[in-house]
Amino acid sequence: MRLAAAILSELLGDVLLDLDAKVADLDLGTRQAAVIARSLLLQPKLLILDEATAALDISTRDRLFAAIRRRVDTGLSVLFITHKMDEISALSDEVTVLRSGETVATLPIAEANPARLLELMSGRLEAVLRPRETGTATGTVRLTASGIGLAIHANPVDLLVRSGEILGLAGLEGHGADLFAQIVGGVRTPLAGAVRGETGDVIRGQADFVGHGVAYVPRDRKLEGIFAPLSIADNFSISTLDRYTRFGLVDEARVAAERAPLFARLGVKFGALGHAITSLSGGNQQKVILARTLAQKPRVLVLNDPTRGVDLATKQDIYALLLEQAAAGISVVIHSTEIEELLALCHRVAIFHNATLYSVLDRDGLTRETLIAGLFGREP
Repeated sequence: MRLAAAILSELLGDVLLDLDAKVADLDLGTRQAAVIARSLLLQPKLLILDEATAALDISTRDRLFAAIRRRVDTGLSVLFITHKMDEISALSDEVTVLRSGETVATLPIAEANPARLLELMSGRLEAVLRPRETGTATGTVRLTASGIGLAIHANPVDLLVRSGEILGLAGLEGHGADLFAQIVGGVRTPLAGAVRGETGDVIRGQADFVGHGVAYVPRDRKLEGIFAPLSIADNFSISTLDRYTRFGLVDEARVAAERAPLFARLGVKFGALGHAITSLSGGNQQKVILARTLAQKPRVLVLNDPTRGVDLATKQDIYALLLEQAAAGISVVIHSTEIEELLALCHRVAIFHNATLYSVLDRDGLTRETLIAGLFGREP
């Protein structure tokens, strides 16, 4: 028990964790840290980490990397599977790229720049996401979050969401960004305050959010995003089934007419529509969820860490889609745990620290340094 506590402390830092607590009661990041700690407790000779950092915040991830390096220095071998370019360069000595189940190349880390890796992974040469031009969205206010309470005794949060804007939400795990995304997405109720629509009326309940044109993409794809027993086709249509149904019968031709262009735009790869959604890769599952969400024709699109655990080519497709939606006047709110993603996509980034709004950075003030400093409640 003492060794387990020591390993958890390595990963979680100053966070006090009750070792008798149920894992199911922990937040996503802490659950993931507990799983990694369990593996380290076995003192393995080979440690395989498969997208192990997807649910970790920056500070926990950095502590994990430090813990791994210490063990590598004493003989541990690590097979690290990730789609995050910065993590590859931070931890790896060499990189092997797989595509369609086959090895494409093995490179020393000095040659594994993001553009080269993306070319190898996708089979096509494609530009890596680059920062947006400086600019500020000045569209219509679509949502107003007023006096939102995220925790007892925390200062209330006030924030506007405008049309044509990509608003980023950033924060270390458990500091409020994830919760705020759920609140403005209509799936959680704040301790205090309210979310108001374009006309100033308070939006109450998930159905009311949908009625106000708000669509939400959840963070945990497996538990909250897909309907695992159902087919690919049913996973697409389930949210808008009433639109396709008349006299109790589903108009399959109408479903197909809406589904086909969305699947084509997102590049969904599948064998047959009748196959289970679980037959798809994680990236293609996420694309089906996004297609289902867009079929709702939202005016406000709230995405909670939408690129977590998907490959770089899928990320590029999602980024392009979000930029298109904003250009068409849709309000896009994205909670992300990836710094480069926020820097490249967002007009503004709201930073949460200790369950309150620490700062809001516009394009002119948004840099890697200011963003990371804000995550830790510091001035750059």
